Amino acid sequence: MFLPQYCGTPSYAGIIPPQLFRACLSCGLLWSAVDPKGLRALIARCGGELGLQHLDEIDHGPYRDLPDTDLAREIGDKIAELDAIARTQTPGAMVRRCRELYSATWDQAHLDAKEWPRLSREDKLERFGWSPKEKEKKAPLDDFDSPFF
Repeated sequence: MFLPQYCGTPSYAGIIPPQLFRACLSCGLLWSAVDPKGLRALIARCGGELGLQHLDEIDHGPYRDLPDTDLAREIGDKIAELDAIARTQTPGAMVRRCRELYSATWDQAHLDAKEWPRLSREDKLERFGWSPKEKEKKAPLDDFDSPFF
């Protein structure tokens, strides 16, 4: 257990940790009291795609943008599982689960494990074969000069 005596208190996005905090020297766990709204604001402003999706999952659940069907719940659970693995930053476990959950090749599983924290929710759903009903429609090729049209 580490109890600091002579350290400054850095301020990150208006979150000022109290002068007295505790830290575990074996795992690095730090605990004290911080403003939850300020912490959410910090994650929203500085967090990556995975952090933003985690906040959204906490607020609305893993099935937040899916219909109430068995397949949708299964896909939501799989994405939540891969997100949890990605947050632990264990690439080997991530590659294995990608291979098991959606039968990716080894090469694809390695690429997905590397890119997963930056993928949008829609891209993650597409990995499992789910595509939203209202996809962006491409502009018609009216101005395309082709003898085949």
